[in-house]
Amino acid sequence: MNRMFPFVTKTVNLAVGCQHACLYCWARQQAKRQKHRCPQCYEFKPHLHLNRPVPKLHAGSWIFLCSMGDLLCTGFSDDDINEVLRIIKCYPQLRFLICSKNPKRFHNFINTMPTNCILGTTIETNNDRTVSDWSKAPPPSERYTAMATLNYPHKMVSIEPIMDFDKDILMQWVKEIKPELIAIGYNNYPRFKLPEPPLDKTIEFISSLRTVGYKVVEKTIRKAWYEK
Repeated sequence: MNRMFPFVTKTVNLAVGCQHACLYCWARQQAKRQKHRCPQCYEFKPHLHLNRPVPKLHAGSWIFLCSMGDLLCTGFSDDDINEVLRIIKCYPQLRFLICSKNPKRFHNFINTMPTNCILGTTIETNNDRTVSDWSKAPPPSERYTAMATLNYPHKMVSIEPIMDFDKDILMQWVKEIKPELIAIGYNNYPRFKLPEPPLDKTIEFISSLRTVGYKVVEKTIRKAWYEK
């Protein structure tokens, strides 16, 4: 069970917190452990920790920026985001992963975005209604549109936690986004009975993505909870 992308070397949470209120969010659960260190972390309220050091790593190493929050959620101001981008620019030898469920906001910073970043979004399914039962984040269709129209060379799609989907539609979304990397995985918290696709359907989709040339990183791949 791997909650971090396997190509990532370290995480640095210069920003913590999110307003999307995804019921299955592991970061929000993890933040509850910070009650005595940082009340804002405990409440998962969007805030900055700019004093956290960026680790000394070999050139080309990956850093997952803000794994404990969503830097592009509306709880962070433009000034907050620019402060984080300013720090990234101090480390041109490293690569930074920035993931957001509000990717339309990437467009506001495209002219100042460092080129050593990969910009990602989560698209659990092509079905907006399915996600709305579990999250207050912008619907997947909006995220897809934002990423497909984003003029940036390095993009990523995370299909996690995967929910049942229409293969043809989701494949078309991926083709229009043109990600250099796709991560796919099932939910890590079994107590949440998400509307998951059967395992065979997911494996077939992964195979189809690889057949047309996409690099796919497999995370938690298992049978759907109802298949056990």
